[in-house]
Amino acid sequence: MSLPFNATGSPPSPVIAEDPSLVPGSLHWLISKIPLVISLIVLLYYVVYMSVHVLAISYAYFKLHSWKPKHHLVKPDSLPGVTVIKPIIGVDRNMRDNLESFFKLSYPKFELFLCLAESKATPPPSLPIIEELRELYPHVPVQLFMGKGERERERERERESRCLSLSLFIQLPYVSPNSMETFADFLDKVYFGTQHSRVYLWANLIRRNCATGMSWVIKKSAIEQEGGIKVFSEYLAEDYFIGKALWTRGWTLALSSLPALQNPGSRSLSLFKNRVIRWGRLRATMMPLPVLFEPFTECFVLGFVGSCVIHYLINSTPYQHVLLVSGLHRFIFIFICHTLIWLLCDLLLIRVIENGPVTSLWKVLIVWILRELWALPLFITSSCSREITWRGVRFQLHFGGKATKID
Repeated sequence: MSLPFNATGSPPSPVIAEDPSLVPGSLHWLISKIPLVISLIVLLYYVVYMSVHVLAISYAYFKLHSWKPKHHLVKPDSLPGVTVIKPIIGVDRNMRDNLESFFKLSYPKFELFLCLAESKATPPPSLPIIEELRELYPHVPVQLFMGKGERERERERERESRCLSLSLFIQLPYVSPNSMETFADFLDKVYFGTQHSRVYLWANLIRRNCATGMSWVIKKSAIEQEGGIKVFSEYLAEDYFIGKALWTRGWTLALSSLPALQNPGSRSLSLFKNRVIRWGRLRATMMPLPVLFEPFTECFVLGFVGSCVIHYLINSTPYQHVLLVSGLHRFIFIFICHTLIWLLCDLLLIRVIENGPVTSLWKVLIVWILRELWALPLFITSSCSREITWRGVRFQLHFGGKATKID
């Protein structure tokens, strides 16, 4: 059998079928580019969120602790009156010091509304402390409200809504640096000084609603446009929905330059876990779509995803040998670099919030690692139910943020 030869006497070149995935514009080519496109989108999200660290730190640096007294420029008689509403449930070891700070406010015209959850039939355990402070500061106008009944709560809210008298003014929640003793104390410090404050400051910077009712002041005319505080009694997160309603009407949310320092009488891992899960379930009913991205705002989850994407993109380029490591070692190297950058940003943010060096650094580092490891399990737990317990009362949450009491 003779073999075919061309005119030159040499056998013809074999015909090689062209790979469809290499033809630009073909279906196979488009499908082959899907992983690259997805990787670039994820990388863009990664870069944007990492920039949130820089924005939050910069905003905190220029915003927090920048307040300076200007008493010489303001006449006391020209200042509006203020009603301070303080809910009280039970008693703890720091209650006296915390309540006394309200009586010692440096403001010419204010009154205190102390709202006790216990009914008049059962003497509240905090009542002796309140009476002692009223005797020590007789010049401070104080009114007591007691009772858990829904009608009585509604009457209190109506009275509260008639007494508020300043603009919507919020504070960044933090912990008192002087109360750092236990592991749970440092856990609160790390949480409120990193993940919570990062999102809180960034939201304020881009002028989004993130009102937290731990410490705020509301303009009376603004809340009256919504029908008063009683309108928001169906929500457990009434602070968020009050801020949302005022924001919708065009009011501006202003962040105070002084953080709101929490000084609870007791902290524990259980209390921290329950609070984070409760807040997570509330957010899931208030804004379900953004909550889906919450795991990707935590260091280890976002670091794992980001490291995978960067590792893949490096392998897709001719410069994959620029780094001295390859394969799994390259992925680990990228992840470690990500974690160190994240940690340094968090420590810097804590330093700015505290307006001084980070104390007990080695404890903060240990707690920081454990909190980051705990973040994903807490998110998964919060996603498994719509039931929460608040101050011993069980509630069922509904989409939209409303809650009903479970008998």
